[in-house]
Amino acid sequence: ADTAMDIVRCYWHVRDDIVIDEVTWWHAADTATGEATAAHLMSFDVNTRNGETSGDLSNGKVIADGSNITNAGHEQAYYQTMTIQNEDVLSGKVIMFIFASDTVNSDYSINASIKYHVQSKEKIGN
Repeated sequence: ADTAMDIVRCYWHVRDDIVIDEVTWWHAADTATGEATAAHLMSFDVNTRNGETSGDLSNGKVIADGSNITNAGHEQAYYQTMTIQNEDVLSGKVIMFIFASDTVNSDYSINASIKYHVQSKEKIGN
């Protein structure tokens, strides 16, 4: 309700119908005690009507995910290639990379790479 300024910088507002080909990510903790970590690449419908609910997200869908990673702390970085669950993303959607940890032992640096291509005109609408 009051975090729009913080959240919109995390939106990737997709302008074309795209296909997600690959998602990889790195992360590292800032303390010696890590925890279980996980991430998802998600797509959402977004309200663009510039009213009191503008920017609200709905109908979340997992694009890609991976298994939990047991992070042992700041001594090493962790890498994962995610499994694509839903490769097609329609224009107008918002894509977000979502990260979770099971405790609050550490703060994390995250670097995600998303390989994609624009859908061909023949595939659109199928």
